[in-house]
Amino acid sequence: MKKVLIATAIAALTLPGLAAEPVGKVLAGEGKVFKNSHGTVVRKALKKGEKIDRHNHEGEDIIFNVMQGAIKITLNDSEEHELKAGDALVFNGKNFIAGEATDDTLVVITLVKE
Repeated sequence: MKKVLIATAIAALTLPGLAAEPVGKVLAGEGKVFKNSHGTVVRKALKKGEKIDRHNHEGEDIIFNVMQGAIKITLNDSEEHELKAGDALVFNGKNFIAGEATDDTLVVITLVKE
């Protein structure tokens, strides 16, 4: 039994050094934090009153997540959405988006290729 315990202790000390490369990656910072052939993830911090100019993302589906704060989003110049922390707005990127932060806000936007 003593030999088994010693072998287990030695294995526990040496195996972590033999582990493969990490499978996860921490995405930090602002702007494009991830991009591949399937899509892009963008993190953006907006100060209260800061605007997102009208634009679209033809050929992509959009998932617009509010992580902190609040923002007013307008789609196609007329459809308004008041979003707060925890909300997600999903729409096709052929539609035009504009917005204004109604509080200091952090958003994460995922663009998925159609």
